[in-house]
Amino acid sequence: MTNKFYTFCLAILMVCISNYTMAQNNNTSSPFSAFGFGELSNKSTGRSNAMGGTAIGMRFRDQINPANPASYTARDSMSMVFEMGASGKQTRFASNGAVNNTNDSNFDYIALSFRIQNGIALAFGLQPYTNRGYSMSSTLKAGTTEEATVLYSGDGSVSKFFFGTGVKLFKNLSLGINANYYFGTLTTNSSSDFKQTLSSDIYFNNTNRIRGLGVDAGLQYQLDLDPEGKGPYMVFGATAKFNTKLKRDYDILRYYSNHNITSGGSVTSTNDTIQNMTGSSKDVNLPLGLGLGASYNVPNKLTLSADFYMEDWSDYNDNVGYATKDVTYGNRYIAAAGVEWIPEKFALRNYLKRISYRAGVRMEQDYIKINGNNINTYAVTAGIGLPIARQRSTLNIGVEFGTKGSSTSTTFKQDYTKLYISFALHDYWFFKRKID
Repeated sequence: MTNKFYTFCLAILMVCISNYTMAQNNNTSSPFSAFGFGELSNKSTGRSNAMGGTAIGMRFRDQINPANPASYTARDSMSMVFEMGASGKQTRFASNGAVNNTNDSNFDYIALSFRIQNGIALAFGLQPYTNRGYSMSSTLKAGTTEEATVLYSGDGSVSKFFFGTGVKLFKNLSLGINANYYFGTLTTNSSSDFKQTLSSDIYFNNTNRIRGLGVDAGLQYQLDLDPEGKGPYMVFGATAKFNTKLKRDYDILRYYSNHNITSGGSVTSTNDTIQNMTGSSKDVNLPLGLGLGASYNVPNKLTLSADFYMEDWSDYNDNVGYATKDVTYGNRYIAAAGVEWIPEKFALRNYLKRISYRAGVRMEQDYIKINGNNINTYAVTAGIGLPIARQRSTLNIGVEFGTKGSSTSTTFKQDYTKLYISFALHDYWFFKRKID
């Protein structure tokens, strides 16, 4: 039992370390993250990432699925699953004929799950919720001769620590609830650099420290297509992320730097504060989110899955992003489908036959609109699940190719390639050995 205790302590330590790391770093370089509440993350984890992000109607025995907490009841009575994942992303941005390339690497999530008694299982972990990271510039004219270069930048992230439980209400019906604690910092900065020597450059900084509690829930029903319960089956799932208001502690600073010529001809600068305001308000509104999903499963052989998810951001009041009249907010939609195929899961001599082969597609309409135009993402995914030795642990590798936005209708377009790597480590906690 000592080794189990050390494993549990290690998992807690990793959660604490990743808690700090994810709260301090921005995980994107997208100009779209300048607006609203930033660039929202998907809820999917390792196995689901390679299947288009589908997860609402899927039950994993040896992996964790926080997208639908009802899936926690799939955990068997003697096992513990510890899972963590990371990703790397290469992006090509295009805007008004200009092209820029960026690379980001991120620690994505960490989670632990186990059953506490028959029909009841727990899970907890840490996931990103939204990210901000951008740097842009433009040239503005003031009057007939004066020009200014305006620099826009922002960074930060908001993470989500979840603690959830799944309960079997009946034999094939499960209910799950996640309690979520959101925390992090989002900043927005701008500076106006006038080209005239005798002018006042204007600087602006808005820092928002976000925190608060939220709840999401899920249902899953397993329909056995084989009377004996050993053949194909289907899973139908539904989720709801309830509306919540997060607290915002803010610091707003606006000042200008005035250039002056002294009697000796040198230029000096003096700073004068225009606005310096701090405060606290519970006004960051996260809207209701609803999702439906289904999967068709042939045990140890085939999984077909599909998801649909939506959120209504039309009433969102932007107080943490770059506010402009060209940007409005509306419905966010995600539609996805995926497949997993295993040639022969229990093949003794051929390792390639034991590998899980996965693929998927996803279409997403962002909650942000630019000049009345929706920002759409189209992506295809693929990946493999590599069994580790003769254990039930798995190394998941996935890749996603996608495009977001349009350089003509939404000003920016980004084409990206994203690599996912995750470990799902399985161990027996409650198995009593007769011989040690």
